[in-house]
Amino acid sequence: KEKNLIVSTAYSFTALHYPGRKIQNVSGIYQADEEQDYNHTFSGQLNYPLTKYVSWVTVGSYTIADSNQEYEAFYLYSYDSWTAVTGFSFKY
Repeated sequence: KEKNLIVSTAYSFTALHYPGRKIQNVSGIYQADEEQDYNHTFSGQLNYPLTKYVSWVTVGSYTIADSNQEYEAFYLYSYDSWTAVTGFSFKY
């Protein structure tokens, strides 16, 4: 039987608005605007069957998080993140 590489990609977008939660500037002083966060995630997966029951799988994603919250002393609101994992998938 022929083994086929399976490739998949995905994109997700989230927009979060927090009514009543005021943003802070870089010094921690509250501002008039309410917090809004945006996330873009691009991901892909490779799946290569090794046998009828075992496949080699690799998954990767890249996320861009953007927020109008400027005070980041304790938590990052705006950041870029890469994630990659590889391993085996078993069917039974």
